[in-house]
Amino acid sequence: FEGNRALNGTGGAIFHNTLNATTSLSKATFLANSAEAPTGSPVTPSGGAIQVGAGTTGNLLTVSYSRFAENTVTTASGASGSGSAVASAGGTVTAENNWWSCSTTPSAAPCNTASGAAIDFDPWLRPLPPRCRSATVPR
Repeated sequence: FEGNRALNGTGGAIFHNTLNATTSLSKATFLANSAEAPTGSPVTPSGGAIQVGAGTTGNLLTVSYSRFAENTVTTASGASGSGSAVASAGGTVTAENNWWSCSTTPSAAPCNTASGAAIDFDPWLRPLPPRCRSATVPR
């Protein structure tokens, strides 16, 4: 999912708003997607890559082994919104074992962030230490 824009402020690549359903995504790349609020809009945008809507009670969304990079959320005034990668207004999101563009927690910049109700992103993927980087890894 690359370069998608949601001009209504919700979910740059995916707006997920399904009642009592289970959805799984794995090994996906979310790159340079954006959720934006139109000029003069009172909407606070969220979910630069994925937005889980408020009507998702009983819904389960699982995202794993995926990469989030350069996703953004921008308000009409140009300020940042919430959840540059994943935002949830309802339902339960399990977003474990993903790369959030940094080695620290995806709850704050400079990482792509995950925010909102009932999001579990721990553990997340971290880069290998320099001594572990090689073409072959011994067993």
